[in-house]
Amino acid sequence: MMDNKEKVIEAFRNSEDPLNAKKVSELSGVEKKEVDKIMKELKKDETIVSPKRCYWTLSDK
Repeated sequence: MMDNKEKVIEAFRNSEDPLNAKKVSELSGVEKKEVDKIMKELKKDETIVSPKRCYWTLSDK
């Protein structure tokens, strides 16, 4: 079973466009508060990067 972090990453992976936390929450089924926490971790280790303010996408690492 996927954990919430994997669900969040999956939402980014399946999206053509950059996403904000609200959209990630809708796509992943993960509560927004939890999404915010996970995205904060993903930003820190640069799994996701921001092409424009408040929107995020997977980095090309």
